Amino acid sequence: MTPQDLLREGKPDECLKLVEGQVRANPADAKLRVLLFQVLAVLGEWDRATIQLGVASEMDQANTLMAQMCQQAILSEKFRADVFAGKRAPMILGEPEPWMGMIVQAAQLSAQGKHAAASDLRAQAFELAPAVGGEISVGPDEEHATKHPFEWIADADELLGPMIELFVGGKYYWVPWQRIALLRLEPPTDLRDVVWLPGQAIWTTGGTQVVLVPARYPGSELAKYDGATRLARKTEFVDLGGREGPVGQRLIATDAGEFGILDCRSIRVGDGPLSPDGPGLS
Repeated sequence: MTPQDLLREGKPDECLKLVEGQVRANPADAKLRVLLFQVLAVLGEWDRATIQLGVASEMDQANTLMAQMCQQAILSEKFRADVFAGKRAPMILGEPEPWMGMIVQAAQLSAQGKHAAASDLRAQAFELAPAVGGEISVGPDEEHATKHPFEWIADADELLGPMIELFVGGKYYWVPWQRIALLRLEPPTDLRDVVWLPGQAIWTTGGTQVVLVPARYPGSELAKYDGATRLARKTEFVDLGGREGPVGQRLIATDAGEFGILDCRSIRVGDGPLSPDGPGLS
């Protein structure tokens, strides 16, 4: 039985034990250290994952860039947990509009268990938020993707509504879809991609940045959920302290249907460019 076998069977805890044993037997194997980091990230053991990133980087300089990016992502995960616990407010990309602040305030009310007040405020915010149309490409890669036009887009989690969580420049943001011209997403290839899916955002201002999309909803890493949920292979709606919300893989909701983020290859909003080589880029 290999770590890959256990992951295919949806057994991340058993995989961790096996990889830990392999690392003890081969402590100088940098590839095993990277694998250990990735399994720890799936399980939300952020501090241990950070340590393994440092070790892997010291052993092989080829891991340095990946380690730096993932260490920043782990810091963003900790900030993110505080946001959903109501301890901190997320940063909003661009100039905040009143409805955006209302959604943030509603999320803080939800964290305090004030669900009725949160729901009322959220409903007001959704009335003010502009509906933005576009096109979402879904498939294993861009060549084999199916395009779905939509008239509105939102997260399946009502806490976020018409915004998406992104790690941008090593920091955690809530990004209104109206600020995005095009979001391109890489097909998942490494285990860490089910935690943070890499992509590229083209903003409506014309700038382009590398981003990471948290592929799972907050808390999906917890041991009370099954392996498929923790590995972002499914999405389910559960009781989250008095409100129903999603765990597992992030779902993008549109009038054309709901799509798992790991299956999305690109999301074009409005009349934005279809590729990073299109017009209007800085």
